[in-house]
Amino acid sequence: MAVNPAIYEALPYDPLNDFEPISMIGGFPLLVSVHNNTPYHSLDDFIQDAKSNPGEVDYGSAATSFQLVTEAFAQQAGIKLHHIPYKGSAEAVQAVRSEQVPLTFADSAAVLGQIRSGDLRALAVSTSERISSLPEVPTIRELGYPEYEALLWSALYAPAGTPTEIVLTLQQAVQKAVQDPLLLDRIQPLGIEPIGSTREELRATMEKEIELFTQVVEEAGIDKL
Repeated sequence: MAVNPAIYEALPYDPLNDFEPISMIGGFPLLVSVHNNTPYHSLDDFIQDAKSNPGEVDYGSAATSFQLVTEAFAQQAGIKLHHIPYKGSAEAVQAVRSEQVPLTFADSAAVLGQIRSGDLRALAVSTSERISSLPEVPTIRELGYPEYEALLWSALYAPAGTPTEIVLTLQQAVQKAVQDPLLLDRIQPLGIEPIGSTREELRATMEKEIELFTQVVEEAGIDKL
């Protein structure tokens, strides 16, 4: 909902006006991941190399949303990277594991096993706070970029014009569901952090991210579809 307006010239729908936001269900923290043999032992190591070789240091991304959060980081860090696209998180992570590309921003479910086995190294996490599965890994904010935060998310919507009482009932149902221990046992191993936002919080997030990603696309010179 927040990425498509930034990358498509024309959409057949208006994400802000054609839907009633209900609740953000869960989010996917991203881990900045490199091969364990890489000389990048910190995020700053990677940044310094990218500054010394502008536009020549590769990164892999699983989809456009991963590309945009990586480009947003690059812009805040003042570096220029070279994008290598992959069909999904598994391919992007495997590309780092086989040393085809030095780095990827990957959802924790796709990369956590490789990090715990020692094949890959996590340099940072994209969220505003550290994650419980890897509490020793610092956030990008902690490492000197206080404005940076990235969380991919899923949410529930209704058609525009849905009565407010129905939207609020559904919102409350989502908020209750994401606290259910049975659901948490299913989603947290997948790297999903429960959220259960209000509809107002979901709309505010959409507005903020649409503006952010539109600016990222323009600054990075990414061709729209």
